[in-house]
Amino acid sequence: MDFLSAGQRYFSDYTQLQLLPFFSRVTGEFEGLDIGTVVVLLPFHHPVDIAERVAILDALHDGTTALDVGAGYRDIEFEVFEVPKSEHVSLLIEAVGPSKRLLSEDDVTYDGEYYTVGDATIPIQSADIDVRMAGNANTPSIALQADLMHG
Repeated sequence: MDFLSAGQRYFSDYTQLQLLPFFSRVTGEFEGLDIGTVVVLLPFHHPVDIAERVAILDALHDGTTALDVGAGYRDIEFEVFEVPKSEHVSLLIEAVGPSKRLLSEDDVTYDGEYYTVGDATIPIQSADIDVRMAGNANTPSIALQADLMHG
């Protein structure tokens, strides 16, 4: 096996293991395995938490890691996590910047509308983690996505 990807869903009608613990277990079984998180629902995670979890996952294996993020769309997930669905795109956009910075920078400070990060350095960093944004007609334009991912 060369590549493994899995998505994140909560309260689905089908069995789906939680993404990052599942990957952490599987990476030890395959040498050179590349991993893609297709997708982490970023509005349900704080940037520090997701950056640290993904950096640790990357350190556990010798393949590449891609952090694919999305805004989510399922009503049940927003209801249970008490996240206003009307703000899912804004939450996604705001979380991308500090999440990416935490993967490769020390002493990250960020004060946004939804998230605050104060002088944080995660213990394991990896600038090699590719961060990509999933999208559809309800998420930011392609130009905005490109700007967020590479700007």
